[in-house]
Amino acid sequence: RRGRGALTTTEIRVGQEGMADVVVEVPYELSHEMLRQGDPALLVVVSNSPTLSSFKAVRDVFLPETRQWLYDYPFVNRRGFQQIVERVNYSKTTSTTTNGRAAGRW
Repeated sequence: RRGRGALTTTEIRVGQEGMADVVVEVPYELSHEMLRQGDPALLVVVSNSPTLSSFKAVRDVFLPETRQWLYDYPFVNRRGFQQIVERVNYSKTTSTTTNGRAAGRW
């Protein structure tokens, strides 16, 4: 947590170190105390890289395990985004790999 006058913010690193990663600064919320390194995060980004190896801007961050958004202003239809995530997650957990085991959650 960092304080800037009356506004307290949280800095959170998302991505994979050495690959595409970014530090986002968002208004502090008590729920941020429950975040742990390694928690999955889904980002809405602006990038000119087809592999998303670098970002021009991060517009929103969704944390599926705690179902929280880190930005106040929604750049996407959040309910629709969560429904897509649930469908993809369902698809991953019900599909099988070549050795017959269920695929991982994320």
